[in-house]
Amino acid sequence: MVSTKVLLIVAALVAALAVVGQTFVWRILAIGTGVTAKRLCSSTFIAKFDAERIRKEELGLSPLLQFVSASIDHDRKTVTAELLWVQQTAVFRDGIGCVLLPLPSAGLANFTLPNPRSPLISAEEVATLRRQPWPAGDALDIDSNRAELKIDGEKLDAAVDDAFAEFFGEQHQKRTRAVAVVYKGELVAERYANGITKDSVLGGWSITKSVLNALVGIRVLQGKMSVDSEIDAPEWNAANDPRDALTVDHLLRMSSGLSFWENYSPVGDTPRMLFVEPDAAAFAANTKLASPPDNVWSYSSGESNILSRRLKDSFAGDSQAYWAFPYERLFHKIGMYSALMETDAAGTFIASSFGWASARDWARFGLLFLNGGKWEGELLLPDNWVQYTATPTPGALQGSYGAHWWLNSGELLHNERRHFPKLPSDAFFAHGFEGQIILVIPSQELVIVRLGATTVETDVDEELFLSRILDAIVPDREA
Repeated sequence: MVSTKVLLIVAALVAALAVVGQTFVWRILAIGTGVTAKRLCSSTFIAKFDAERIRKEELGLSPLLQFVSASIDHDRKTVTAELLWVQQTAVFRDGIGCVLLPLPSAGLANFTLPNPRSPLISAEEVATLRRQPWPAGDALDIDSNRAELKIDGEKLDAAVDDAFAEFFGEQHQKRTRAVAVVYKGELVAERYANGITKDSVLGGWSITKSVLNALVGIRVLQGKMSVDSEIDAPEWNAANDPRDALTVDHLLRMSSGLSFWENYSPVGDTPRMLFVEPDAAAFAANTKLASPPDNVWSYSSGESNILSRRLKDSFAGDSQAYWAFPYERLFHKIGMYSALMETDAAGTFIASSFGWASARDWARFGLLFLNGGKWEGELLLPDNWVQYTATPTPGALQGSYGAHWWLNSGELLHNERRHFPKLPSDAFFAHGFEGQIILVIPSQELVIVRLGATTVETDVDEELFLSRILDAIVPDREA
């Protein structure tokens, strides 16, 4: 006969598996409803996409989302998504964007949503500012710019047009939304998909990480932060916690050694942090240290959000100053009047992923870094900040990562082994989910922006696209 002890062990295992299974199912439902509510809210009230584009490009990335029911309340500017017993709601606020309300499981019975003042300036003032000459405003003549810079317009247009060409049917489409090209400070090419214009506000996903780099740089210039200062996360304040030694530099370079799992499936840390947890930084900071700092490089959206909270802490409790800071000290300084950053329910910018701007405004951001952190004579970033940013992080494969920007520098002794072999080794770029990219090539005085909704990464040959544009503008460059 089977002993009572064995039966008890089996029963305990069955019960444990049931709990694990229930937890896993709940997580899938929570992520599915969170993704739906958040993406539907932002694409409706920020991007102002039509229903068909939202269905195909925003909610078509996973079969699971087809089973989520969602409703939009245009008066209250909320979106509620529901799947079985799990429901999530996202709320839009002017100038702040959409935020997911905490789930009941978060245990925040007396929760009050932080209420930032809208940092945006009036539409009338923006219209006036946009009448200034490029890059401060939008007054420009692309044909004249091309003629003055001796650019082969037909060849450049062909390279840009190819980014929008579709060949492989519904399941494998580039879905390019916008392309903008700046050469020697002038806008020389742009094109938009049907329904998208130069004023359309488009999500940058992880391009936002490079915006965080700039915001930290500005605080360093102001003397309010240092790359060598400790993060001082409250989750790490216990005696002898090795994480308490982690610095701003460690997180900018993603070499902290934290075990945050950058995986986009339901079991990964990233979707849970972005679409389930009310406090992204707290969730990410609760991960353990897997290796000593500076020993292993590991791409981590969690580290970006811990760093965003560290940026917030530098304002010593003045949340309104923190929420206004990106607009007053960066976006509006360089004419990025469409730009917007969204927060989590704790009021911290989701600096890993939730930044928005028009293609031209993303190009302005690239131009700031092309110009070494200066804008029309004013130094916005520390003198050596771009150099610091573009210094390879030890351990990053092929010298591919700096400080919250990707690099094309290649291996130390094998420069040809780099991310984009056809592009110059001094190129660096901000890169985001679904094919967002801002490429900066200082040696060629070039910035290229591509924004899209590419669900399969290989459906866009980024190197071919970027190199064709470069070859059209600088045909006689050295290889």
